[in-house]
Amino acid sequence: MSHHAALVCALGTSNNAAHVSSDSTSTLPASGSAYDPFAVTSGSNLVLAKFLMLPISATCSALTYGSQSMTFGQAFTDGTTNRFELWYLIAPAVGTASFTPTWTGGFTGGAYPSFSILLSGVAQSSPLVNTGSLNLSGSATINDGFPSRTPGGIIVDMVVNVSTQNGATAPDVTDSTQTQRQTSTYTNRTARLYTKQYSAGVGPLLTFNLTGNSSDFHIAGILGQFVSA
Repeated sequence: MSHHAALVCALGTSNNAAHVSSDSTSTLPASGSAYDPFAVTSGSNLVLAKFLMLPISATCSALTYGSQSMTFGQAFTDGTTNRFELWYLIAPAVGTASFTPTWTGGFTGGAYPSFSILLSGVAQSSPLVNTGSLNLSGSATINDGFPSRTPGGIIVDMVVNVSTQNGATAPDVTDSTQTQRQTSTYTNRTARLYTKQYSAGVGPLLTFNLTGNSSDFHIAGILGQFVSA
């Protein structure tokens, strides 16, 4: 499990803007087992988000952080291999606690990537205002599809590179408009956690580009837009 903390403000971002406090990566346990102990530090208007990558036949029917139940935000499948889910928790308890999932579809856990991210300065009522998904192959590009952005909000996304050639190296996602925070690999898949803050109501679309220019490469993922308090 890997953790790192982030700066709480950015140039051009207002004091009440949403920002990242900390984030981590881990892999998935058996159903009903606690994993990824995560420290929630004191802050104002906290929201804890969790991104999961699962086999396509599996789902997460419930997820808790300590004794608190998380809220399901969005799910997306790439059509062949993986399912991606986004969960979040408003006002997580300060301190260190673990996540406990309940899987369906016979999933028993494994080295699938899982990302946690603690945000502060986020609205405490309906914080998740938009969700989106990615699914493309070759050297094409895709944007996030969000028509507008609330000033001070933040977009968080889990993006996974997949190579259909066994043993081949998955290409990098190139997007200079985002901050890459975590990386995790599973077989021929590389998952990354990105964030993007906005100081204006409308900003440039997020674009995701595949390097390598090979039709054997593929990326998929899930995005969430959180509004500031």
